[in-house]
Amino acid sequence: MKKHYECAPFPNTVFKNLPILIFDWDEETGEITGRDKAYFDQFEPNEELHIPMPWPGFTHVLSDSPFTSKQDMAAMIFFRYQVPDDLKKYRPRCKMSETPKGGYIYYYFFPQA
Repeated sequence: MKKHYECAPFPNTVFKNLPILIFDWDEETGEITGRDKAYFDQFEPNEELHIPMPWPGFTHVLSDSPFTSKQDMAAMIFFRYQVPDDLKKYRPRCKMSETPKGGYIYYYFFPQA
């Protein structure tokens, strides 16, 4: 099923002046069309994708078929933009825990679909 998306950039970040990301995505075929199809051309299967937020950021490795994966699509969008509501539960998350010495450890995890 093809869905239409319009994703705003993150406010109050270096990405705030990016134009809204507009595209259509067919999850079954992995086809991406629309004005900003080229945004997704930068991503390759099995690529390590550094997600810069929340600071200090973390790395997600795309699957063999990133354009048919909700988790990978959420990660590719989250790379620079706010994730649409229907993909939010699939986006990467970073949890912060305080260490005994007052520093922080960041744990990266992906919710299981």
